[in-house]
Amino acid sequence: RISAHALVQEYLNHHDHLYALVTNGRSLRLLRDATRLTRLSYLEFNLERMMEEDLFVEFAILFRTLHSTRMPEKHIEGDDSIIEYFHQESLASGSRIRERLSIAVEDSLKLLANGLLKHPKNTALREKVLNQHLDSKTFFLYLLRFIYRILFLLVTEARHLIYPEDRDDDTERKRSIYFNYYSISRLIHLAAMQIYVDPRKTDLWRSLFTTFYLFEKSVFGQKLNINPLGSGLFSPDALGNLNAQNLDNKLLLKVLSRLVMFENENKQLVYVNYADLDVEEFGSVYEGLLEYDAIFNNHSGMPVFQFVKGSERTSSGSHYTPEELVKPLIDHSLKLLIQEKIKQNDPEKALLSLKIADVSAGSGHILLSAARKIALDLARIRTGEDQPSPPSIRQATRDVICNCIYGVDKNPLAVELCKVALWLEAHNPGKPLNFLDHRIKCGDAIVGLVHKEELNNSIASQAFKSMPDDDKKIASTFAKRNKTECSDKDQLSFSDLKQFDQFFQEINKN
Repeated sequence: RISAHALVQEYLNHHDHLYALVTNGRSLRLLRDATRLTRLSYLEFNLERMMEEDLFVEFAILFRTLHSTRMPEKHIEGDDSIIEYFHQESLASGSRIRERLSIAVEDSLKLLANGLLKHPKNTALREKVLNQHLDSKTFFLYLLRFIYRILFLLVTEARHLIYPEDRDDDTERKRSIYFNYYSISRLIHLAAMQIYVDPRKTDLWRSLFTTFYLFEKSVFGQKLNINPLGSGLFSPDALGNLNAQNLDNKLLLKVLSRLVMFENENKQLVYVNYADLDVEEFGSVYEGLLEYDAIFNNHSGMPVFQFVKGSERTSSGSHYTPEELVKPLIDHSLKLLIQEKIKQNDPEKALLSLKIADVSAGSGHILLSAARKIALDLARIRTGEDQPSPPSIRQATRDVICNCIYGVDKNPLAVELCKVALWLEAHNPGKPLNFLDHRIKCGDAIVGLVHKEELNNSIASQAFKSMPDDDKKIASTFAKRNKTECSDKDQLSFSDLKQFDQFFQEINKN
């Protein structure tokens, strides 16, 4: 049976009408023509929550957005309607927010770093830096993970992924405790209001780390029914000893404000909508930071953290793949494979047997697009609908990510961000990040062996070919040494080692 959402969406896609409303009595959705659909896009108002929780502000937004004056009087006037203007403006503002987010993260990193270095109680930190026991690259990595933890929790809280959708009374009570006393949203509210806060104290810094602890180990989060994420970005040692440092409330709130608010062209404060933030933005922000090197400067005995123009991105070949390239790449590479799988007797099982690997995954942009495309077709097969419902697509996306997606990247932080992006896309409340550990790996997929048999053929002489930055004399020496060792009749192959292992096992038995 086709869902109401799918029926209305299909109608819009095949007729001249641009907008339509659909409701199940509990929520109201505004749909728009989306012929080139790769994932669902709609505006939803939760009527049930508005009425039960007296959310007057949300109701006012609904009234002002969906008022009859916003809609086209005739279906042919859709492009000139106020609601279409809102839509186009939201697309443009989304682009502006992406640009500003990169700048905001850069500014936040500098504020955070220098705030920590200047705090009177962080003497040990300053001495480590001045005595070169803590280098700028390591310090920068800790700070970047710190900022990404905040961004991750902002998105997770905004999308209601801390707790599952089906909650009993006890879980609902614990959810309320989390959002009132531990959430990042609570700190954002304080940053916006600038009241009830002593700017000189460090209690908010301590409370933020208490929130982090909830997601690091089960011993901290179990009383609130929060399962630890416990991998990569949220491993207990990911932030070094930042938790032992001090940062005053005023500066922490300034860092948070920088991440969630910016001024528009009219000098009005605008909040970043993290619920609708594309998870690919995590990667684009990081790519922008690769343009710089982090350094320490000594100003009259006081270390100062700065960014200077660097060459990390060029030397590592790290480049963010733009959507204009990703979409045709995915269409070209997956279209025929998906069509072949759909023709099989069990198309659902066949689609989930696909293995998609990106050997230079970065933060997962291509893998995310591939997962969405496969998931849409999987949801269509399961529901029999051309426009599946949002829950059907979410479940399909989760299954595709758990069964079909693999990635490798040389950059450890990129791997962590890739896992985070896939986790958010999979909508997996309570599931740890390490459920992707065996699928998203840190390593060099370019240097290494393609086939196991290559081990028995020794190291190829081409491996010692001198590169532009190599010392030719040293490269030549190693090449000659390899050639001599390969021709040595006493050289053991890996197959020989296997025979020796069997031989020694037989001796041990006797």
